[in-house]
This record gives sequence, structure tokens and C-alpha cells, in this order.
Amino acid sequence: MEFRGVIFILFIFLLLGVDSNAFPMNDMISKLPGQPDVNFKQFAGYIEVDENVDGRSLFYYFVEAEKDPLTQPLTIWLTGGPGCSSVGDAFGSVGPFIVTKDAHGLQTNSFSWNKGHFAPNLANALLDDNKQFEKSKFNLKGLV
Repeated sequence: MEFRGVIFILFIFLLLGVDSNAFPMNDMISKLPGQPDVNFKQFAGYIEVDENVDGRSLFYYFVEAEKDPLTQPLTIWLTGGPGCSSVGDAFGSVGPFIVTKDAHGLQTNSFSWNKGHFAPNLANALLDDNKQFEKSKFNLKGLV
């Protein structure tokens, strides 16, 4: 049970089955500035979180899996905070694009989660590897 709690805190994500047709078509992004051609859909927009307060919305950026998006799990990446945007991670570590060295365009990210490299695989590998040792090989709390 402790490992499950640590993994939840470590990755802070939720896996859901999502059909991209559920997203409003007016939120679909045809192409970002400087973006190379891609074979997946992407959406961005706002989700209203309190209908009683005008303007209380959360921004989202959704990217389909490159292969078989209707059957792949969805990873929700939560990051950022007061004064810290999550856009840096979306275009610097886990998202489908990284900014080019000259900062004038985008290139595909080889390690993007929409290619199939995502947190649940890492979590399972860490847990499975630790089961064979009396003492934990990885300090999971140190990764938090």
C-alpha cells in the first residue's frame, strides 16, 4: 500500500480512456508556429471549473497518442503552480515537441509521452525491480 501512495504522489496523474472526438472541434490546433508535420491531433482550450464565477477556468493542452489513440491510456501531467507555468514541461520534457536550439521553431521530442513513453511504464518497472530485493534498490521518496 505504501508503494501505491508513493507512486501516486510521485507521478500525480490519472489514467482514463478518452476518445479525442469528445473534444470540441473548435479547440483543435491545426499547427503550432514552427511545428513540423505530425500524424496526431492536438487540442487546447479552457475547461470551466465554476459556472458561478465568471472566468474561473483551467487551460488544457491535449495531445493524442501517435499510434492507436483510441485504445491508449491518457496521462494527465499536472505541474506548475503560482508563478510557474506548466508550458515549460509541455515543450521541454514530456510533450510532443521541444523548442529548437535557435528558439525559432519546434522539433519532435523523441521521448514524448504520446509516443508510448509514459509514467505508468516507469512506475511498474520501479515496483517490479524493487520486489526482488530485501532493501529497496530505488529510493522512491527521493524521487518525489
